[in-house]
Amino acid sequence: MRTLLGAPRSFALDQEVYIDNLSRLPLSITYEDFVRARAALACMAHGRPDLCCSINRAAQVTEALYSEKHVKEINKGIKHAKSTKEMVLSYKPLEPESLHLRVHADSSFHSNDDLSSQLGYIVLLCDAADQCHVLTYSSKKARRIVRSIVAGEDYAFVDAFDAAYILKYDLKRVYNQPLPLLMLTDSKQTFDVMTRATHTTEKCLMIDIAAAREAYNRHEISNVGLVKSEHNIAEGLTKPSLCPALDAMMRTGADASPVKQWIIRSNPATSTASDGALPTEMTPKKMGPLATMDERAEPTHLNDGKPGV
Repeated sequence: MRTLLGAPRSFALDQEVYIDNLSRLPLSITYEDFVRARAALACMAHGRPDLCCSINRAAQVTEALYSEKHVKEINKGIKHAKSTKEMVLSYKPLEPESLHLRVHADSSFHSNDDLSSQLGYIVLLCDAADQCHVLTYSSKKARRIVRSIVAGEDYAFVDAFDAAYILKYDLKRVYNQPLPLLMLTDSKQTFDVMTRATHTTEKCLMIDIAAAREAYNRHEISNVGLVKSEHNIAEGLTKPSLCPALDAMMRTGADASPVKQWIIRSNPATSTASDGALPTEMTPKKMGPLATMDERAEPTHLNDGKPGV
């Protein structure tokens, strides 16, 4: 960790020295040496979310599946780390009055060697200027059977909400103010299931969807947004290839990913929606994600590219 002097005070998680000591692996390396090499690389997952997927995929390799392609994949990750060793997680002061949690979730269907799916999410603490702090992130193999693309997206969405929900209430006590929680997905089916009360035909998803929808109804999830795949930061946590959105976020310390669509929702303190039903969307007096709503209207979707919190 490196503290940056001067005003405003900030700090960054830096792994340059550790990256300099890494070296590429020979293609003829044995499986035992491969295991030692991937264990050494795993330490980087704590400060480099862009390498998290490659590290997790390497951890899934068993002796029966081990081949030359796995060495090439881990070498690709090492090469990327050395070429981008200046990339760090920076934590600069945020505007306290506009703090909110912004969560990106994604999945990659049957992309692993054993045809399992990769799930990923990243939780950001953001302000109105889109400056952000990375709070937590995850890239992992799905432990449940994923029968469809929408199932993988739903599992990733629920995992992301579980992590963000705990952080939301911990930070509420730290800052002594409520923090809105915005969930972002690049799956239109997941977006519709959460916001429009549509139903899935997969019975194995019903409990997960019901739990997430209940949180949405209770305004524990302040809003759900739909983003394009190329603007989804979590895309870099489910695929080992370069993710421009994640790369830009790490370099600038800001989440400028445009939101394609979200629902304008009523204020939970004045909402007249009945328990168990999705709240009716409202028309704002003024345009913008922080507009106040006081008139009942037809469901409204905005596409101005700013997250609705």
